[in-house]
Amino acid sequence: MSSRFRRILAVLALLPALGDAVAQSYPNRTVRLIVPYGVAGTVDIFARTLALKLSENMGQQFVVENIPGANGIVGSETAARAPKDGYALLMVASNHAINPSLYRKVPFDIYRDFTGISLVGTVVQVLSVHPSAPVRTIKELIAHARQRPGQLNFASTGNGSPTHLYGELLKSQEGLDIVHVPYKTAGAALTALAAGEVTMSFLVMTSALPQAKAGRIRPLAVVGSQRSALAPELPTIGEAGLPGFENGAWIALLAPAGVPRDIVDRLNGEVRKALDANDLRERLLPQGVGIGASSPEELNVLTRNTAERWGALIRKLGLQTD
Repeated sequence: MSSRFRRILAVLALLPALGDAVAQSYPNRTVRLIVPYGVAGTVDIFARTLALKLSENMGQQFVVENIPGANGIVGSETAARAPKDGYALLMVASNHAINPSLYRKVPFDIYRDFTGISLVGTVVQVLSVHPSAPVRTIKELIAHARQRPGQLNFASTGNGSPTHLYGELLKSQEGLDIVHVPYKTAGAALTALAAGEVTMSFLVMTSALPQAKAGRIRPLAVVGSQRSALAPELPTIGEAGLPGFENGAWIALLAPAGVPRDIVDRLNGEVRKALDANDLRERLLPQGVGIGASSPEELNVLTRNTAERWGALIRKLGLQTD
Protein backbone atom coordinates (compact mmCIF):
# COMPACT_ATOMS: atom_id res chain seq x y z
CA MET A 1 0.00 0.00 0.00
CA SER A 2 1.46 3.36 -1.03
CA SER A 3 2.08 6.12 1.51
CA ARG A 4 -0.26 8.42 -0.45
CA PHE A 5 -3.10 5.89 -0.23
CA ARG A 6 -2.50 5.52 3.52
CA ARG A 7 -2.79 9.30 3.93
CA ILE A 8 -6.11 9.32 2.04
CA LEU A 9 -7.48 6.55 4.25
CA ALA A 10 -6.36 8.41 7.35
CA VAL A 11 -8.16 11.58 6.23
CA LEU A 12 -11.32 9.62 5.44
CA ALA A 13 -11.24 8.03 8.86
CA LEU A 14 -11.13 11.49 10.46
CA LEU A 15 -14.14 12.90 8.58
CA PRO A 16 -16.85 11.71 11.02
CA ALA A 17 -14.94 13.19 13.93
CA LEU A 18 -14.45 16.45 12.02
CA GLY A 19 -18.19 16.60 11.35
CA ASP A 20 -18.93 16.10 15.04
CA ALA A 21 -16.47 18.84 15.91
CA VAL A 22 -18.14 21.27 13.50
CA ALA A 23 -21.57 20.50 14.94
CA GLN A 24 -20.39 20.90 18.54
CA SER A 25 -18.67 24.23 17.83
CA TYR A 26 -21.78 25.52 16.04
CA PRO A 27 -22.87 28.25 16.48
CA ASN A 28 -19.90 30.50 17.20
CA ARG A 29 -21.57 33.72 16.03
CA THR A 30 -25.05 35.21 15.63
CA VAL A 31 -27.63 33.18 13.68
CA ARG A 32 -30.21 34.93 11.49
CA LEU A 33 -33.71 33.49 11.74
CA ILE A 34 -35.55 34.84 8.70
CA VAL A 35 -39.32 35.17 8.97
CA PRO A 36 -40.82 35.89 5.53
CA TYR A 37 -43.91 37.55 7.02
CA GLY A 38 -44.69 40.70 8.97
CA VAL A 39 -44.13 41.45 12.64
CA ALA A 40 -46.60 40.25 15.32
CA GLY A 41 -48.18 37.47 13.28
CA THR A 42 -48.35 33.90 14.58
CA VAL A 43 -45.17 32.76 12.80
CA ASP A 44 -43.28 35.84 13.98
CA ILE A 45 -44.35 35.32 17.60
CA PHE A 46 -43.38 31.65 17.42
CA ALA A 47 -40.02 32.50 15.84
CA ARG A 48 -39.15 35.11 18.47
CA THR A 49 -40.10 32.79 21.32
CA LEU A 50 -38.06 29.92 19.89
CA ALA A 51 -35.13 32.23 19.09
CA LEU A 52 -34.93 33.33 22.72
CA LYS A 53 -34.86 29.73 23.90
CA LEU A 54 -32.24 28.67 21.35
CA SER A 55 -30.10 31.67 22.30
CA GLU A 56 -30.32 30.68 25.95
CA ASN A 57 -29.54 27.02 25.34
CA MET A 58 -26.84 27.35 22.66
CA GLY A 59 -24.93 30.35 23.95
CA GLN A 60 -25.23 32.48 20.80
CA GLN A 61 -27.85 34.97 19.66
CA PHE A 62 -30.59 33.82 17.29
CA VAL A 63 -31.94 37.07 15.84
CA VAL A 64 -35.27 37.24 14.00
CA GLU A 65 -35.25 39.18 10.74
CA ASN A 66 -38.61 39.91 9.13
CA ILE A 67 -38.51 40.03 5.30
CA PRO A 68 -42.18 40.03 4.23
CA GLY A 69 -43.56 40.14 0.72
CA ALA A 70 -45.33 38.06 -1.93
CA ASN A 71 -46.95 35.61 0.48
CA GLY A 72 -43.57 34.69 1.99
CA ILE A 73 -41.67 34.34 -1.28
CA VAL A 74 -39.35 37.36 -0.83
CA GLY A 75 -37.93 36.26 2.52
CA SER A 76 -37.76 32.62 1.47
CA GLU A 77 -35.67 33.55 -1.58
CA THR A 78 -33.30 35.48 0.69
CA ALA A 79 -32.85 32.38 2.83
CA ALA A 80 -32.41 30.09 -0.19
CA ARG A 81 -29.53 32.25 -1.46
CA ALA A 82 -27.81 32.54 1.93
CA PRO A 83 -24.51 30.76 2.70
CA LYS A 84 -24.91 27.05 3.45
CA ASP A 85 -23.31 27.23 6.88
CA GLY A 86 -26.26 27.20 9.27
CA TYR A 87 -26.07 30.89 10.13
CA ALA A 88 -29.19 31.80 8.14
CA LEU A 89 -32.35 29.82 8.92
CA LEU A 90 -35.94 30.22 7.76
CA MET A 91 -39.20 29.81 9.64
CA VAL A 92 -42.22 29.33 7.38
CA ALA A 93 -45.88 28.48 7.47
CA SER A 94 -47.46 25.81 5.29
CA ASN A 95 -48.10 28.30 2.48
CA HIS A 96 -44.38 27.81 1.70
CA ALA A 97 -45.40 24.44 0.24
CA ILE A 98 -48.42 25.91 -1.56
CA ASN A 99 -46.79 28.88 -3.32
CA PRO A 100 -45.21 26.90 -6.19
CA SER A 101 -48.67 25.73 -7.25
CA LEU A 102 -50.29 29.11 -6.71
CA TYR A 103 -47.71 31.33 -8.47
CA ARG A 104 -46.45 30.76 -11.99
CA LYS A 105 -42.96 32.01 -11.13
CA VAL A 106 -41.33 31.18 -7.81
CA PRO A 107 -37.57 31.97 -7.70
CA PHE A 108 -36.60 28.81 -5.83
CA ASP A 109 -37.43 25.13 -5.58
CA ILE A 110 -38.93 24.14 -2.23
CA TYR A 111 -37.29 20.71 -2.42
CA ARG A 112 -33.95 21.44 -4.07
CA ASP A 113 -33.14 24.76 -2.35
CA PHE A 114 -34.09 23.99 1.27
CA THR A 115 -33.24 21.46 3.95
CA GLY A 116 -35.86 20.64 6.54
CA ILE A 117 -34.82 20.93 10.18
CA SER A 118 -38.03 20.33 12.11
CA LEU A 119 -41.72 20.94 12.29
CA VAL A 120 -42.26 23.25 15.26
CA GLY A 121 -46.01 23.68 15.52
CA THR A 122 -49.48 23.87 14.07
CA VAL A 123 -51.91 26.78 14.00
CA VAL A 124 -55.43 26.17 15.29
CA GLN A 125 -58.03 27.82 13.07
CA VAL A 126 -61.76 28.03 13.54
CA LEU A 127 -64.56 28.47 11.03
CA SER A 128 -66.68 31.37 12.27
CA VAL A 129 -69.73 33.28 11.07
CA HIS A 130 -71.26 36.66 11.77
CA PRO A 131 -74.02 36.39 14.40
CA SER A 132 -76.58 37.63 11.87
CA ALA A 133 -76.26 34.31 10.04
CA PRO A 134 -79.00 32.00 11.42
CA VAL A 135 -76.65 29.03 11.82
CA ARG A 136 -74.94 27.31 14.75
CA THR A 137 -73.40 24.29 13.05
CA ILE A 138 -71.54 23.66 9.80
CA LYS A 139 -74.43 21.57 8.49
CA GLU A 140 -76.76 24.52 9.06
CA LEU A 141 -74.25 26.82 7.35
CA ILE A 142 -74.12 24.55 4.30
CA ALA A 143 -77.92 24.40 4.09
CA HIS A 144 -78.11 28.19 4.50
CA ALA A 145 -75.58 28.71 1.67
CA ARG A 146 -77.37 26.30 -0.67
CA GLN A 147 -80.56 28.29 -0.31
CA ARG A 148 -78.72 31.52 -1.20
CA PRO A 149 -76.30 30.84 -4.08
CA GLY A 150 -73.93 33.75 -4.65
CA GLN A 151 -75.34 35.74 -1.73
CA LEU A 152 -72.90 34.72 1.01
CA ASN A 153 -69.20 35.57 1.12
CA PHE A 154 -66.12 34.59 3.09
CA ALA A 155 -63.04 36.55 4.12
CA SER A 156 -59.49 35.25 3.80
CA THR A 157 -56.01 36.57 4.46
CA GLY A 158 -55.25 36.66 0.75
CA ASN A 159 -55.28 34.54 -2.38
CA GLY A 160 -53.68 31.16 -1.78
CA SER A 161 -53.54 31.52 2.00
CA PRO A 162 -54.74 28.56 4.09
CA THR A 163 -57.85 30.54 5.04
CA HIS A 164 -58.63 30.98 1.33
CA LEU A 165 -57.99 27.33 0.47
CA TYR A 166 -60.10 26.05 3.37
CA GLY A 167 -62.99 28.12 2.05
CA GLU A 168 -62.47 26.84 -1.48
CA LEU A 169 -62.29 23.25 -0.21
CA LEU A 170 -65.61 23.70 1.59
CA LYS A 171 -67.18 25.18 -1.54
CA SER A 172 -65.80 22.44 -3.77
CA GLN A 173 -66.80 19.53 -1.56
CA GLU A 174 -70.31 20.77 -0.89
CA GLY A 175 -70.99 22.40 -4.26
CA LEU A 176 -71.54 25.84 -2.74
CA ASP A 177 -71.57 29.24 -4.43
CA ILE A 178 -69.92 31.53 -1.85
CA VAL A 179 -67.96 34.63 -2.91
CA HIS A 180 -64.32 34.92 -1.82
CA VAL A 181 -63.24 38.31 -0.41
CA PRO A 182 -59.45 38.51 0.15
CA TYR A 183 -57.94 40.85 2.75
CA LYS A 184 -54.30 41.76 3.25
CA THR A 185 -54.05 40.70 6.89
CA ALA A 186 -55.71 38.40 9.39
CA GLY A 187 -56.72 41.43 11.43
CA ALA A 188 -58.53 43.00 8.49
CA ALA A 189 -60.40 39.75 7.76
CA LEU A 190 -61.45 39.46 11.41
CA THR A 191 -62.60 43.10 11.48
CA ALA A 192 -64.66 42.54 8.33
CA LEU A 193 -66.38 39.50 9.84
CA ALA A 194 -67.09 41.23 13.17
CA ALA A 195 -68.56 44.20 11.27
CA GLY A 196 -70.82 41.97 9.19
CA GLU A 197 -69.13 42.83 5.90
CA VAL A 198 -68.70 39.10 5.24
CA THR A 199 -70.66 36.04 6.32
CA MET A 200 -67.87 33.71 7.38
CA SER A 201 -64.12 33.22 7.70
CA PHE A 202 -61.49 30.79 8.93
CA LEU A 203 -59.71 32.57 11.78
CA VAL A 204 -56.77 31.89 14.10
CA MET A 205 -58.29 30.62 17.33
CA THR A 206 -56.71 33.21 19.64
CA SER A 207 -58.02 36.06 17.48
CA ALA A 208 -61.48 34.56 17.22
CA LEU A 209 -62.15 33.79 20.89
CA PRO A 210 -62.15 37.37 22.27
CA GLN A 211 -64.52 38.45 19.48
CA ALA A 212 -66.70 35.41 20.15
CA LYS A 213 -66.91 36.22 23.87
CA ALA A 214 -67.93 39.77 22.95
CA GLY A 215 -70.71 38.38 20.73
CA ARG A 216 -69.29 39.83 17.53
CA ILE A 217 -68.69 36.50 15.81
CA ARG A 218 -69.91 32.91 16.26
CA PRO A 219 -67.37 30.06 16.02
CA LEU A 220 -68.70 26.79 14.58
CA ALA A 221 -65.85 24.26 14.37
CA VAL A 222 -62.07 23.94 14.29
CA VAL A 223 -59.68 22.73 11.60
CA GLY A 224 -57.58 19.76 12.69
CA SER A 225 -57.80 16.19 13.86
CA GLN A 226 -58.69 17.04 17.45
CA ARG A 227 -60.47 19.70 19.44
CA SER A 228 -58.57 22.68 20.80
CA ALA A 229 -57.84 22.93 24.52
CA LEU A 230 -58.67 26.65 24.23
CA ALA A 231 -62.29 25.87 23.26
CA PRO A 232 -62.98 22.17 23.85
CA GLU A 233 -66.70 22.66 23.31
CA LEU A 234 -66.12 23.32 19.60
CA PRO A 235 -66.21 20.21 17.39
CA THR A 236 -63.68 19.59 14.68
CA ILE A 237 -64.92 20.01 11.12
CA GLY A 238 -64.41 16.28 10.70
CA GLU A 239 -66.73 15.59 13.63
CA ALA A 240 -69.33 17.64 11.80
CA GLY A 241 -69.10 15.13 8.94
CA LEU A 242 -66.81 16.96 6.49
CA PRO A 243 -63.59 15.18 5.49
CA GLY A 244 -60.41 16.92 4.31
CA PHE A 245 -59.95 19.35 7.18
CA GLU A 246 -57.91 17.08 9.45
CA ASN A 247 -54.57 18.73 8.66
CA GLY A 248 -54.23 22.29 9.83
CA ALA A 249 -51.69 24.93 8.90
CA TRP A 250 -48.19 24.24 10.20
CA ILE A 251 -44.99 26.11 11.06
CA ALA A 252 -41.52 24.72 10.35
CA LEU A 253 -37.84 25.56 10.58
CA LEU A 254 -35.72 25.21 7.43
CA ALA A 255 -32.17 25.87 6.31
CA PRO A 256 -30.68 26.48 2.85
CA ALA A 257 -29.91 23.22 1.08
CA GLY A 258 -26.31 22.19 1.54
CA VAL A 259 -26.01 22.92 5.26
CA PRO A 260 -23.93 20.06 6.73
CA ARG A 261 -26.05 17.23 8.12
CA ASP A 262 -24.24 17.42 11.46
CA ILE A 263 -25.49 20.98 11.91
CA VAL A 264 -29.00 20.02 10.80
CA ASP A 265 -29.03 17.23 13.39
CA ARG A 266 -27.67 19.54 16.09
CA LEU A 267 -30.39 22.09 15.35
CA ASN A 268 -33.07 19.40 15.30
CA GLY A 269 -32.00 18.24 18.75
CA GLU A 270 -31.88 21.78 20.12
CA VAL A 271 -35.32 22.57 18.69
CA ARG A 272 -36.76 19.47 20.37
CA LYS A 273 -35.18 20.51 23.66
CA ALA A 274 -36.53 24.04 23.35
CA LEU A 275 -40.05 22.90 22.47
CA ASP A 276 -40.12 20.61 25.51
CA ALA A 277 -39.37 23.50 27.88
CA ASN A 278 -42.30 24.46 30.10
CA ASP A 279 -41.63 28.20 29.90
CA LEU A 280 -41.72 28.14 26.08
CA ARG A 281 -44.96 26.17 26.09
CA GLU A 282 -46.52 28.56 28.59
CA ARG A 283 -45.75 31.47 26.26
CA LEU A 284 -46.91 29.79 23.04
CA LEU A 285 -49.96 27.70 23.93
CA PRO A 286 -52.11 30.80 24.65
CA GLN A 287 -51.29 31.88 21.07
CA GLY A 288 -53.45 29.02 19.80
CA VAL A 289 -50.64 26.88 18.42
CA GLY A 290 -49.97 23.21 18.82
CA ILE A 291 -46.31 22.50 19.66
CA GLY A 292 -44.42 19.52 18.29
CA ALA A 293 -41.16 18.60 16.59
CA SER A 294 -40.33 16.17 13.79
CA SER A 295 -37.32 14.66 12.10
CA PRO A 296 -36.03 16.41 8.96
CA GLU A 297 -37.32 13.48 6.91
CA GLU A 298 -40.81 13.71 8.43
CA LEU A 299 -40.90 17.43 7.66
CA ASN A 300 -39.92 16.76 4.05
CA VAL A 301 -42.80 14.27 3.72
CA LEU A 302 -45.22 16.77 5.28
CA THR A 303 -44.04 19.48 2.87
CA ARG A 304 -44.53 17.23 -0.16
CA ASN A 305 -47.95 16.04 1.01
CA THR A 306 -49.09 19.63 1.60
CA ALA A 307 -47.84 20.73 -1.81
CA GLU A 308 -49.53 17.85 -3.61
CA ARG A 309 -52.81 18.10 -1.72
CA TRP A 310 -53.40 21.82 -2.13
CA GLY A 311 -51.76 21.91 -5.54
CA ALA A 312 -54.42 19.54 -6.84
CA LEU A 313 -57.19 21.86 -5.55
CA ILE A 314 -55.47 24.95 -6.99
CA ARG A 315 -55.20 23.32 -10.41
CA LYS A 316 -58.77 22.03 -10.28
CA LEU A 317 -60.18 25.47 -9.50
CA GLY A 318 -57.76 27.43 -11.73
CA LEU A 319 -56.47 29.56 -8.83
CA GLN A 320 -52.95 30.05 -10.20
CA THR A 321 -51.84 33.67 -10.36
CA ASP A 322 -48.89 35.73 -11.56
